[in-house]
Amino acid sequence: SIGIEWVFYLAFPVMWVFLRSLRVMLGMLLFALMINQVIVGGIFTQGTQAQGWADYVEFPVFLVYFIAGIACADIYAKLARQKPEGLPKHWQVAARGGIVLCLLGVFLYPSATVEEFLWGWHFPLLVLLASGAVFLCSLVQNVSGAEKRLCKFLGDVSFAAYLMHFFVYEHIGRLLKQHVPDLPLGVQISLLCGCTVT
Repeated sequence: SIGIEWVFYLAFPVMWVFLRSLRVMLGMLLFALMINQVIVGGIFTQGTQAQGWADYVEFPVFLVYFIAGIACADIYAKLARQKPEGLPKHWQVAARGGIVLCLLGVFLYPSATVEEFLWGWHFPLLVLLASGAVFLCSLVQNVSGAEKRLCKFLGDVSFAAYLMHFFVYEHIGRLLKQHVPDLPLGVQISLLCGCTVT
């Protein structure tokens, strides 16, 4: 995963030159989504994500997330220029509610396996929910003390959860053998592990 990040760091200046137009950016996002699904589909038709891990952790698979992040930043920059004073109070409340809904959608989405979640129509929804949560977070201002503590908690546990989630999913998948949805449970156990080691 560190290797993928270095590729993105090196590619970003070049990509930024070509992604200055929002229309081009959205076109590239759709193209990256198709590339992702072709590669992931090829992996899953031959086995599981774990069996095709070396192919899964390649630059083209994660390009869709990278471009989605650039699109969120571009839209935010345009909004900030148009409304330098920030969004009205009712929009701030709506943004907070939207963050909660996006995170609930990611964590509790009723997908039985990781493979189901990453392939087919589930995946664009995942990208939309994850990007939506990031974008809405950028709109929130005047953060309260409780919100700061929650954000600090999520920041503290997120990296540990990220490092352990793959192993957690694999173990849960072997134990449950598809009898109950393992994806929401995997997310919750990963966060619990992150809390434990942080």
